[in-house]
Amino acid sequence: MDEFLSRYWLSQHLFCRGAADRFSALLSWTALNDILEHHWRETYRFRLACQGRDLEPASYADLEGAIPRIRAKDLTDQLRLGATLSFDGADEVHEPLRRLAESFEAFFQGGTQVNIYAGWRALHGLDLHRDNQEIFILQLDGRKRWLLYGSSVDEVNRSELTDRSVPPCGALLDQILGPGDLLYIPRGCYHVAVPMNEPALHLTVGVKNPRARPSEAGSDCKPRPSFSLPWSATSQLLPAGGDFLVRLTVHAHLVMHGDSAAGAVELLASGRRYRFPQSMRAIIEPLRHGAPMQIGQLTDAVGGELDEGAVRLLVGMLLKHGLVAIRARDDE
Repeated sequence: MDEFLSRYWLSQHLFCRGAADRFSALLSWTALNDILEHHWRETYRFRLACQGRDLEPASYADLEGAIPRIRAKDLTDQLRLGATLSFDGADEVHEPLRRLAESFEAFFQGGTQVNIYAGWRALHGLDLHRDNQEIFILQLDGRKRWLLYGSSVDEVNRSELTDRSVPPCGALLDQILGPGDLLYIPRGCYHVAVPMNEPALHLTVGVKNPRARPSEAGSDCKPRPSFSLPWSATSQLLPAGGDFLVRLTVHAHLVMHGDSAAGAVELLASGRRYRFPQSMRAIIEPLRHGAPMQIGQLTDAVGGELDEGAVRLLVGMLLKHGLVAIRARDDE
């Protein structure tokens, strides 16, 4: 990772081959079908494009009336004819992709969105273009040809791309991605992707306004909304007993202060500073790896430094500020 940050990050593309099943846990065709079937009212997430032109949403969706909806048959017909499907913000509706986006946000300290792309024919969807964010392509299934042209296409002849989906000459990178392959495209680099006349599925992970050099010095990236109802809306904040899990929801950096008798600790997260008793350090440290912990495990992790009552009090403080989320263990 150090080599990536020093040599490629924000400046140069990187193509990596990978095992065919490297990304298989993130999304499958079956999972995609389930997503589409559960979010057919959210027409704003769907986009169909063919040879650089967005299809009119009315050609595959009902937009009039009280309830917009996707028409599955018409959408499928358009895909059969060569359109590429994109489903935006899939990290908001599919748990493995949410975890993926959160890991990118924690490391690169920039807002992250994951979009799904699926194509079938040999016609490109989006035209030759560049993005205003850092892009990671994760190929899940099938093959797709990717061409990168650098920061300028002034001398590139795009006429055949428009007419026949033939990519222009002069690409800095021309690679066919297969399952498990990854491609990093820095912000501002022109690129185009062309399917290979077979079903192809990939993820685009976009990271916006990241740190130039990811570090442990805190982040201005706003955390994703988390809810801990019903408990967080009660005066007690936490459920009775110990059968619940605690998860840190922010990328936190701790600053210790010794300017008072008891001492204090500052937690830097999402561009804000929070001041807590110094004992909060014992709570934050075991939670920083991101995995949820049972409240009893958290009490054990502090190594006798705090009793259960103190642990619950400090977790309640974090919950009140939206810095942790809790849920019943049975929900995991």
